[in-house]
Amino acid sequence: MIKTALTVVTATSFALLPLTASPLEAGAELISSNEQAFSPSEKELLQQEFEKYNVDKETQELLFQKLDEGVPWDSLAGTEEPIDSLVYTDNGHEITLETYPDGSIIATEVELPAHELEAGEVAPLDWGCTYTSAGSANGGYWTGCNVTVNRLVLQMGFHLDYENVAGSSPKITNTYNYHHYCIGCSLTNHRLEQLSPTQVRYSADYAFAFEGFPLGWTNWMQANLNGSVITTTNN
Repeated sequence: MIKTALTVVTATSFALLPLTASPLEAGAELISSNEQAFSPSEKELLQQEFEKYNVDKETQELLFQKLDEGVPWDSLAGTEEPIDSLVYTDNGHEITLETYPDGSIIATEVELPAHELEAGEVAPLDWGCTYTSAGSANGGYWTGCNVTVNRLVLQMGFHLDYENVAGSSPKITNTYNYHHYCIGCSLTNHRLEQLSPTQVRYSADYAFAFEGFPLGWTNWMQANLNGSVITTTNN
């Protein structure tokens, strides 16, 4: 993860907002800017993200060229479906890697419990995602688990606690510490919203400093609890 580009903010839930369209469906005014290229430091950060997910050099250059020409990647435009999906585990996270026709990707990461606690035991802060059993066949409690959606130029995520205990419905009990970075773009007006007992959405207003990208688009990623399994969705 790129530590130098990560901003962490603590947030609470806000009022619900309607679903939003993808950038090219939004019909927003387009940015008109002569600033077409990444700065050297921004390009270096983005290259590190490409390499993290094994995007080859030829594809990297094609994707840089698209942004410099004001053409959104397929993974950003919302007009193409992924052509490949790979699920694997790395460094304590379940990662779903979706590849789009132009080689751009969206990587979803859901943190897995690293430790199982005894009932009443309190985990040190540096333990991250933990699990506490509610007893045999009674389910349990998950605490401090991180979820992220990474579009390479843009990453958004947050931490959550949730439970699935016999005798009650599964629910997300707490959300906090939303975090983000944006390379060659800006994010404002951050919202962390509880949509239902099993759905939490993190939204922010988003704009790129390149021609061809819409102003005033809202980007969101969402955690969904199904039983004891967390999945994500995004626009």
